[in-house]
Amino acid sequence: MNKLEKVANFYGFYGIFIKQTSPAPPSFQPLPGSRESDLEDLRLQYIYQKDISEQHLITIKELVSDEETRHSSIETKIGNVITQAGLVFSITAVIAPFFNDTLNSQSLGIKIIVLIIFVLAFSAYVASILFATQIFGINKFRYKKTSVASVIDSGVTSEDILAKRVKDLIYQHRENQKVNNKKADILIYANRWFVSGFMLSGLLTGLITVSLMFVEKPDEKEKEYDRFINSLNIRLLNAESRLTQQQSIIFIHNDSLNDQRIRETFEQNKDEFDSIRFELKSFKALLHK
Repeated sequence: MNKLEKVANFYGFYGIFIKQTSPAPPSFQPLPGSRESDLEDLRLQYIYQKDISEQHLITIKELVSDEETRHSSIETKIGNVITQAGLVFSITAVIAPFFNDTLNSQSLGIKIIVLIIFVLAFSAYVASILFATQIFGINKFRYKKTSVASVIDSGVTSEDILAKRVKDLIYQHRENQKVNNKKADILIYANRWFVSGFMLSGLLTGLITVSLMFVEKPDEKEKEYDRFINSLNIRLLNAESRLTQQQSIIFIHNDSLNDQRIRETFEQNKDEFDSIRFELKSFKALLHK
């Protein structure tokens, strides 16, 4: 098995995720010579033993109860994984818009790395949820229970009934343990994906934090320069607008009595326009020195 296959196995791609869990077969056929084969032989050959069978029944009931408790514990933990992954999705949706503002001043290489890590973390959370939600497939996981027909058909004596009860509980415990093991595998894989996504999210946060330490922030003087240039640009646009309006008026009222006043206003605006333009050019030249 190469490293890629080991990683795939670690995250469940060659287990539950690809090969869907199927319901337990109606008849149990253990491998000859295996521990399960020996247990099945003991179950089939079990006969009533006075005082001992009662203890067997009590002990096996405890084992069945333990599996039921384990079943509840596994489903609770898987539910917690789904809840935590959903919470992370909600937090990501809230803080994602801030990433753009934070990364505006970063280099293209940093942006690409951050994007790759973000996609990997997001994919890990999605995989975690996909694994965890498999437990809700009711038809895939069938727990064994003692049926009414089995109880009625247990025998004619109390010894036969007790022996049949022990056999049924042995079978029930074994089959339910298999189902719980499959669910435990799902929990393991879902948790591995969630932890991987959490670690990638931490790496992403650390990378952004460290990269911000090396970004040169503009000082207050540069900000003041920018505000001044923006103010001059606005004044320049306003002057150009007034100049265009006055020029249009001159052309329209070329022979009117107010031509002289219009021309005087035009010249004043033109002087203001030239003054702003000269001031702006001088300031820009000063900044580039």
